[in-house]
Amino acid sequence: MGWSVYEAGDAAAALSNLDEAVAILDEEIAGSVQGREALVELKVKALRHIANIRSVNMELMAARQAFEAPRALAQTLPAPSDMLNQAQIDHSEAEVIRTHLESKLGKGAQVSPSGDIGLLLAEGVNLASKSEAAFRQLGDKEREIKALKVKVLLLAHDTRKQRYRESVTLLSRLEREVSRNLR
Repeated sequence: MGWSVYEAGDAAAALSNLDEAVAILDEEIAGSVQGREALVELKVKALRHIANIRSVNMELMAARQAFEAPRALAQTLPAPSDMLNQAQIDHSEAEVIRTHLESKLGKGAQVSPSGDIGLLLAEGVNLASKSEAAFRQLGDKEREIKALKVKVLLLAHDTRKQRYRESVTLLSRLEREVSRNLR
């Protein structure tokens, strides 16, 4: 319920709900043997949502560090849950980097591949690419498209345009494929 409350515009209530959910999940995980995996997966999701919401009011370094806890916990999950959750965390972190870059530079700014901003851009593209590949491997087209969109938005800032053009072409193809399947 936390994320939907956030999407409705109430970040404080969302964080309160999510913090309470994490506390309850901690109690349940500590006392549970059966169903523990599902509880851990819910905790990873809640921690990821908390990191996403709090990232809006944080410096980039702190915002990125907020993904460390859900990332470490996701690594304890068995396959394919670990891959899915890691991909969602990577996607979220890439989105945080994109948002930071665009707030700092503007939407149309071009970034030289050298320098700190270029390295940050490369990290964001790498995270988006990793999540895109994982979602593709898991057969999750909708999430693959979301990750690819973040990658395209990041690559739009790169002065080298070949990867951008390739990604835009792939995104268009995937969107057409998914829309055909929805008919």
